[in-house]
Amino acid sequence: MTTHNDVNKEMGESQFHIPHQVVQAVVDGVAPVKAWRDYLGFEELEMAERLDIEVVDYRRWESSQPKSDYVIQKIAVAMGIHVSQLDF
Repeated sequence: MTTHNDVNKEMGESQFHIPHQVVQAVVDGVAPVKAWRDYLGFEELEMAERLDIEVVDYRRWESSQPKSDYVIQKIAVAMGIHVSQLDF
């Protein structure tokens, strides 16, 4: 019997869930980093502290596209999510 996870692996899709609220915000034009931050309930200052950077730098990271793999990975770790959930 083929399971949902088997289908995901065959299709090469991530096994990590992206909440509908995050997807909808991105569809509405919000940057994925901001959509996740809002969903998780973090303030900009909290994210900057988690990343050990200044708030102005975090704002730049949140709004800029594209981001380096390094920045995406750092933000994902700080949010407690998998990088594939942030880079979609």
